[in-house]
Amino acid sequence: MNVVRSLKRRDIYFGKNPVSDIEDSVVARSAAVDTGLKLHEYDSPASAGQRDSATRAETMVRLRSCLRPVAQLCLSLVILAATLGSIALIHQLLPLTHPPVALLVLPVIAAGMLFGRLYGLSVLLTALVAARLLFFPIRSGLEFQTTDDILTFGSLASAMVGSSVVALYAHKMSRDAKMTEARCHTFNRDVLLAVTSGRLVLCEGDEIRELAGGLSVQISTAEVAADLHGVREVVRQSVRAYLSEEKVGDLLTCVTEATTNALKYAGSASLETWIGTDAVSVVVSDSGAGIDPSLLARATLESGFSTTNTLGMGFTLMLAMADKIALHTSDHGTQVLIRINR
Repeated sequence: MNVVRSLKRRDIYFGKNPVSDIEDSVVARSAAVDTGLKLHEYDSPASAGQRDSATRAETMVRLRSCLRPVAQLCLSLVILAATLGSIALIHQLLPLTHPPVALLVLPVIAAGMLFGRLYGLSVLLTALVAARLLFFPIRSGLEFQTTDDILTFGSLASAMVGSSVVALYAHKMSRDAKMTEARCHTFNRDVLLAVTSGRLVLCEGDEIRELAGGLSVQISTAEVAADLHGVREVVRQSVRAYLSEEKVGDLLTCVTEATTNALKYAGSASLETWIGTDAVSVVVSDSGAGIDPSLLARATLESGFSTTNTLGMGFTLMLAMADKIALHTSDHGTQVLIRINR
């Protein structure tokens, strides 16, 4: 309730400032990815060159989708061929009674875990046929010469089938985990958009740059970590010609909060100031562990929430000051975009 009251006091709760076209485009692009629809159908009116660029990008996405299965199958067969060559080389160099055919389990596991059921089974069958033809003497037709060969081949087939089952299960678990993560990301994004009336946008990394636009001025990580006051002065000098004094103060307050959070959780930060035609944006980046998805809503919307023993007022204060906050967080770090309309 404190968050709601503070946001309402600044007339930014439930949307007195509508989301701009470019921001609508970013949100719609995320929805298009989720639904599988064409990206350009959600874009705001654009020039013919922009539409052509979107069409080319869509064509490249479709082309990559068609070529990916072929590339994965070829890679699986290359791994199998390398394994077969290694078995033959080892058998030639070392005084072994039988070739180390047990190594054929490795490409089966690799194909199953990396690419899934179809590729795992394809490599499994190909490996069995190759092993039979290359490493087991043939009497007549496809008959084995000795009982030992039959037992060895049977053991190899059993081991490969068992390994394939384990690999496919691991691939399924990994895929399910990624789908769960994607659903969690979509849910968090939609909740943050709805609760803040479009003012807090959960983005992918590239979308941060799309929201910023304009001309960038980079502040080094060393300067941010060493002198926060100096950073404020550099940002002030960069934007004072484009914003009123009140808006400069709001931007500096947001920058201070975002940079303090980055230093507290990651130990260092970098800033970029973007001057656009209709807004000034500052992107604060760090290389920390990111925000836990299960805590994302509380970390951004709950006043006073903090995972450390400090007062956590960063995001609620930034939402009260800025016209737009965009957030991208992952295991590789966090980026926060603060946008003030000119």
